Amino acid sequence: MRRSRHGLGSRSARRLRISNVTRADTALAGMSSRKRRRIVYARIQELFRTCPSRAAAEVIDGVHMSVRHSLEDLEAYWRPILERVSDASGPTPSALNALRREEQYEGARDYSRLWVPFTTDEVKASKFNWQTAPGPDGIRPDEWRLVPAARKAETFNSWLTTGVIPEPLRQCRTIFVPKTDVPAGPGDYRPISIASIPLRHMHSVLARRLLDCCPPPPDARQRGFVCADGTLQNSAVLDAVLGDSRKSLRECHVAVLDFAKAFDTVSHRALV
Repeated sequence: MRRSRHGLGSRSARRLRISNVTRADTALAGMSSRKRRRIVYARIQELFRTCPSRAAAEVIDGVHMSVRHSLEDLEAYWRPILERVSDASGPTPSALNALRREEQYEGARDYSRLWVPFTTDEVKASKFNWQTAPGPDGIRPDEWRLVPAARKAETFNSWLTTGVIPEPLRQCRTIFVPKTDVPAGPGDYRPISIASIPLRHMHSVLARRLLDCCPPPPDARQRGFVCADGTLQNSAVLDAVLGDSRKSLRECHVAVLDFAKAFDTVSHRALV
């Protein structure tokens, strides 16, 4: 199956969508207070519809993060990063073949289940988030939700059989979320690529299959690639450790490690 493209690409198809809050603030300065309140109220209502947590942060906590760099600056910084093929070393074909033959978790891994035809029951059982933003194709979650599961399975099977996903569905809209209240440069933004709703639904079904045929290590500390709220669980563990330290009056040393550009070092060959 062809890999979905998450690079910036052409301006018309994969345009960058940046917040216009800075320009809006300048325009509001010359308006009456009543008109400003109406515009701000409408923007908060729209933000609450798409991202309730961020709307609540702006209203309650006074958090007001926006993109304060030009489209040209963001594109010049992020285009080479998003479109560069990773040169990190990936697993060799012999290592992959050995992994397929290796028996773990009390049984052999059956990768063939990844490519069997999709069933209606499988599509219905997939846990897809319907409260999400649409992709550049404009297909909204409520519209895709009305499509019968049998028709969705037929669509997914056609993509699986031909190995080709329609070009409009492979386009992504990239938005930039500031990591700080006042970003110092283009690197202080987190790029998020929003793909098509039908394509993301098929990916959720494939992810469920992948977990079934290739489960993560049976380690209670594993947080990534598992169906769990890793942030909540890790926060609870840290709170318990600090609480025990205070009660027992013992020293507690905590080290937080962050791997810079961790996902940039994953080889594209390993993903394919």
